[in-house]
Amino acid sequence: KTFCLTFLTTLTFAQGADTLKISGKVISGNSGEGIPDATIMITRTKGIKCDSLGHFTIENLSEGQHKLSFSAFGYDNKDTLLSISGKDISDFTWTIYTDCSQFSIERALRDIQAKKPLILLQGGIAPVVYTTDKAFESSYKIFYNDFGCVAGDRQECLIAYNKTIFDYLDKTYGKKWRKEIRKD
Repeated sequence: KTFCLTFLTTLTFAQGADTLKISGKVISGNSGEGIPDATIMITRTKGIKCDSLGHFTIENLSEGQHKLSFSAFGYDNKDTLLSISGKDISDFTWTIYTDCSQFSIERALRDIQAKKPLILLQGGIAPVVYTTDKAFESSYKIFYNDFGCVAGDRQECLIAYNKTIFDYLDKTYGKKWRKEIRKD
């Protein structure tokens, strides 16, 4: 009877040991928006995918320190240590920054001031040039810069740069440029 009681106590304790969870959100430090479809690994074999808004939940954790590893297209991989002590963590926010030193809102403003604004394009394997490109560039004093497929790792930066350029075009030329710009 002693063996049976000890076994049941151990079994009950073992079941309760891995019942904690971490819930939270991964956000971009550049935009403040959730990072969709990121992967968070808790061990080499245990991980989860964030939803389309950056929310995640990792369940069946034990008390103690856990190393979380973040990865997502367009972001550098990041690790952090998180301690769980006796209760679930339900409001964890993990802010991830992207290096936008090459293309940023500030760079767009400098390019506008230098009268060398660009429209940054991310296309296929090779850059594409349309016959209408020169006329558009001449009319609106702007230049297309098509990276092909190599700019994908900093897409968030390209979007912020282009948004600033688009605001400039709206203020300078009204909305007519929108009908003439490339559709890609």
